Amino acid sequence: MDERRYDVVAISAVPVDLVLKMVDNDWPPIGKNGLVEYVGHLPGGPPANMVSAAAHLGLKTAHVAIVPAGDDAQRVISEFEKHGVSTEFIQVQEGVPHAFTVVVIFPHGERSILITDSKWRGYDPDMARQALSQARFFTTMPGNLEYFFELAAIARSHGTGVLADVDHGTIKDGRELDRLLAAVTIMSFNQYGFESYIGAKPTFDTMRPLLDKGPEVIVVTRAGEGAIAVTRDELAEHPGFRVSMVDTTGAGDNFNAGFLTATLRGMPLAERLRFANAAAAIKVGKLGPRSSAESFDEVMRFIAAHS
Repeated sequence: MDERRYDVVAISAVPVDLVLKMVDNDWPPIGKNGLVEYVGHLPGGPPANMVSAAAHLGLKTAHVAIVPAGDDAQRVISEFEKHGVSTEFIQVQEGVPHAFTVVVIFPHGERSILITDSKWRGYDPDMARQALSQARFFTTMPGNLEYFFELAAIARSHGTGVLADVDHGTIKDGRELDRLLAAVTIMSFNQYGFESYIGAKPTFDTMRPLLDKGPEVIVVTRAGEGAIAVTRDELAEHPGFRVSMVDTTGAGDNFNAGFLTATLRGMPLAERLRFANAAAAIKVGKLGPRSSAESFDEVMRFIAAHS
């Protein structure tokens, strides 16, 4: 049996986000001021959030990244250690770019994110190869397709699965989508991204043809409406859990962590969706990008309480 040191590794730059909370539920008009509360400078980024949540759910996880020396490095490393994510592939270097986003959380729990347009690789290729050879799965957001396809090819050469989280704006045409589908094991869309690429709502009939392009699973999250997924043998959908929203930042990352955890435990597709939805629902009731479920058992207790 092929024993791997890690269940999942993430590969990407790790932003240290400026997180603010709006006092009102609307952006201020142009030329006007808006009042915010300072939440903190918090390490974030979807791949990093995902492996942090997965670690709490019982997976062995690691992250590959280069981080700038100084306060950012201290924040990134201490936050990973706090969540049980291995930092053996984290490199600290002087003079490298600072990755960051600005996260604005509204009182009703929804958020807006301002993203810097950076083409910086954010990781060492040799370190990435080493990590990929030791993992059962690898995850990233394919923001830079050149780097993504490079990593996906290395992963597949080692028999490592690829989970890609695809948002609106990741790709620009159908040819890129086909290449992306051919490179992944699990393709995770949000509904907005799916509809923008496919031109239709996510249903079994619109999702199933994508399996012919290569992936084993297509899954689409639908915010409060839950999620839908297809494999070659199973079809499943699960409604969202009704909870009070505090902060939706990282909900999709927690969904992916839950879905992969349930997948690696061999759960049927419907149970994978239920578990992933529950992990996401727990997250939205907490403030901060890494405020995930504390354990696999917490998610199972949540499911039992909401059945």
